[in-house]
Amino acid sequence: MIVEDVVKMKKRVYRKNGKEYPMYYVTFSINYSDILSHFKELQDVEVITEKMRVVLPKVNLFEYSYYVHRRTGQKVKQFSFVIPKTIAEKLEKEGIKKLKVIVEVPELVVKS
Repeated sequence: MIVEDVVKMKKRVYRKNGKEYPMYYVTFSINYSDILSHFKELQDVEVITEKMRVVLPKVNLFEYSYYVHRRTGQKVKQFSFVIPKTIAEKLEKEGIKKLKVIVEVPELVVKS
């Protein structure tokens, strides 16, 4: 199965011992939360912009936040992964925030 999503790159700055450490990450939409909840890491993630195309050999997924449906009140997890600092800083210098992410995830086999 192929997961294809247009995401926005975000920056978070952590402060430790008076130094600042930036972290760049992207968050998948809630449409893919059911699929991504079964994985902790993804292989061969393609990050595509208008000017460049980068393949990340392995990324670790983490739960970024919960999205709460307005009508049902059901919580849905949102998943994110970190973009390497060298790539993210190049994108930030060019002023690129929107990225297209393509990931091929293995099919889940449900045993009954």
